[in-house]
Amino acid sequence: MAMAGRFASGSQRDLCAGSGIAMSVKGLVVHFRRDLDDDEAQRAINALMMIKGAVKVASVKAGYEDELNRQRVKRDLLSKIDGLLRDDEATI
Repeated sequence: MAMAGRFASGSQRDLCAGSGIAMSVKGLVVHFRRDLDDDEAQRAINALMMIKGAVKVASVKAGYEDELNRQRVKRDLLSKIDGLLRDDEATI
């Protein structure tokens, strides 16, 4: 299960691209490298809720489209890498 967490952090301030203008952060989104099972997701939700000012943490269910998209991106990258390697071999 993929999970995106959002939580408030009203006291946190960042500088906006070096302009010197302070920017208030409303929330954050967390993405995991891999899908989490229900127990792992619940532990992550509990941990994020312990952050001072956290108001809400919600999970996003992973579907088969997510895996299809990962495989498509992986195949496209491998194809590009293969093309680059074949071009290098031709010039040697």
